[in-house]
Amino acid sequence: MLSYEFRIMSSLLMSALRYLIFACLFKNHYARLNSGNIAMSSSSRFPTVLDAMEVVMLSNLVYGMKNCEPNDLPPEFPSYLRCEFYEEKSNDGTQVAVVRSDEKKYVAVVYAGTDSAIDVLYDTDLEAVRFGPKHDYLVENKHVKVYGGFNEQVFGDGLYARLLALVSDMILNQYPSYRLIVTGHSLGGANSILTSVAFAIALSPYNHVFVENISVASPRTGTEAFRKYANSLENLSIWRLVLKNDIVPRLPPSMYFWKHPGHTIQMNTNKILCYYLHYGDKVLEYAGVPFPWNDVPFLDPITGSLHHLIKAYIDYIQTRNQTINNETSFVISFVSTKDQLLGVQYDEWSYYNSEDESHNIELTINE
Repeated sequence: MLSYEFRIMSSLLMSALRYLIFACLFKNHYARLNSGNIAMSSSSRFPTVLDAMEVVMLSNLVYGMKNCEPNDLPPEFPSYLRCEFYEEKSNDGTQVAVVRSDEKKYVAVVYAGTDSAIDVLYDTDLEAVRFGPKHDYLVENKHVKVYGGFNEQVFGDGLYARLLALVSDMILNQYPSYRLIVTGHSLGGANSILTSVAFAIALSPYNHVFVENISVASPRTGTEAFRKYANSLENLSIWRLVLKNDIVPRLPPSMYFWKHPGHTIQMNTNKILCYYLHYGDKVLEYAGVPFPWNDVPFLDPITGSLHHLIKAYIDYIQTRNQTINNETSFVISFVSTKDQLLGVQYDEWSYYNSEDESHNIELTINE
């Protein structure tokens, strides 16, 4: 049986090849969009390095789960966690778990990423559909659309309804003081974003409930209208972790007008940068990701695929945790337009010009 790493790298290489073909046909493919001066609805609290370590651990953990039975949990399942729910949909392979930590005071919904041929097929589904269950859309605006594959995995076969029933009871009745965290890696990260937006809509009448999404290596999820809508929700924060030249967050190519909601935490070789709502805001003087962010990973898709592996994220954040006070945020401000003028910006394109880093598959950082 082909390994998970081989299958995901093969899929990513095919995506990169398609990107390069389209890039040759459409030279004018990356329109720079202003955020539309959307007020920041997310919490002003930046994720800490402990938050980042927790979500990458959870995102890795769900890959090895089969059910919530204690004897069937993976050996690395932490003793401070309790598994409340696990399901793998038979029709498309979507895997999701709900776990609780009384020690750390949170309830977390965690999606697995792309680890089967069926998932890969959904990854390449470019159809845009209205957000929510079929014929029961969650947003009146018909332009609020997301990937058809993502939408089906989250809302198909009643999965979201089952998750909402469980999570609502836990957060509203059993553990009202706990944080509600939603996360996942790769395609699981995209599913986590759609689920977080749906949770924020459903739980909006309850003032004490705030939905925290911290996704890992998520691809683009929806249209510009979906991005604006997600960013406008006052009870939701979206933070997307991106490691170096991970190729998946650059997919699908923006020539298809798929966009990223939320803030981008770009974890580079030598520093971590946070981009306000990904595209920035000229009025607020926050910078968006610079032009090379979109293109550079396709110069070396093999390295971009290696950067996508969940182990690479774990190694990076564990190394980062050893270099800072783990009680503080590992990123504390957004990159400003002034910062970019002063040269504080994404620098991973230099990776390909550095002989000593050109084959750095250990994915460590240099301080």
